[in-house]
Amino acid sequence: MSEPPVREIPAGFVDLGPASAIAEGTMKGFDLDGERVLVVHLDGRWHAVGGLCTHQVAYLEDGMLEPGRVLCPRHAAAFDLTTGEPLTAPADMPIPVYTIVVQGDRLLVSLTRPTAG
Repeated sequence: MSEPPVREIPAGFVDLGPASAIAEGTMKGFDLDGERVLVVHLDGRWHAVGGLCTHQVAYLEDGMLEPGRVLCPRHAAAFDLTTGEPLTAPADMPIPVYTIVVQGDRLLVSLTRPTAG
């Protein structure tokens, strides 16, 4: 059986590579257009959020994953993977949330931030 043809990458999206390269329960950081983006594969869902802690600059991929959140490696500030909102001190500012889709076995992320209201 042949693989389905690779579709064109939608405008505004960046191809991060194969989804199979990020195992369930893990995360990986990417530098994209001057932004640090953290991609998380957790509980069968994909998340793309800002990859730097807003309290003190630290790579969130060096932290820990818990159900629905990522913890900073410096002071264990927790951020919600769906909303980017800080859940625990010392962080008090959210991290960006990006749109991520899986197309075939390709991970695609849009660095366009959703607009409010």
